[in-house]
Amino acid sequence: MPFRYALSALLLPVVLVCQCFGQSDTRVLNRILMGYTEAYGGNLEARSIESVQAEGVQIQGEQTQSIIVHKKRPSSIRYQLRSGDDLMTAGYNGVSGWLRIATGDTVEVKDLSPEQTRRLKDEATFDSPLFNFLDKPEYTVSLEGTERVGEKLCYVIRVVQEQAPDMLFYLDDTQFYLQKKAILYKDGTSTMETYYRDYRLVDGYPFAFEIENRMGGETVCLIRLEQVEVNVGLLSFFFEKPRG
Repeated sequence: MPFRYALSALLLPVVLVCQCFGQSDTRVLNRILMGYTEAYGGNLEARSIESVQAEGVQIQGEQTQSIIVHKKRPSSIRYQLRSGDDLMTAGYNGVSGWLRIATGDTVEVKDLSPEQTRRLKDEATFDSPLFNFLDKPEYTVSLEGTERVGEKLCYVIRVVQEQAPDMLFYLDDTQFYLQKKAILYKDGTSTMETYYRDYRLVDGYPFAFEIENRMGGETVCLIRLEQVEVNVGLLSFFFEKPRG
């Protein structure tokens, strides 16, 4: 389904290059993670993001769809994809996921599979494991080395959590913005890679306005955002499964 690939997360094998860091470089890792936390709002705690609304287009092959994404803290999300008269909406209310497909006069509403729900749950999370990392003992974080993503030299950070795939975060070495994220199978190959570009500040917070998901080296979809708003008024029932 198209929504599986929208906004943030998952694609292919990753090769780490350049230097590797030893145990003596714990201070380097801490400096990087503190820089990341600061870049993503660590200095704006009094004005934390409670909700986000993003609008733009999603391009898959020759098809272009309009997309609207709503997120509400702590873990609710709703996607809306429109192509002509066809409208697909997917949501997660913090507990369960649902899908509504409207084609002409036909409307279908159903529950998502456990795997589809897990993907939406992952995307609904506001703060990555690296943000305020000291407050998240459930994650093990390590510095793998460095690698270039496009023209940017990036630190490669591995995040391990029990009963979940490993994740690799690629943070540029100047602003510590996320340039790429990969989710890995246990055999070390990645399921999907996501690239983040065209960063812009919205109320002091950095947002990537271009997001590309790749699988097997091929582009699965490309998101180009046109507008992002933070702390918009969203009521909880907006994320509940519709009746029809």
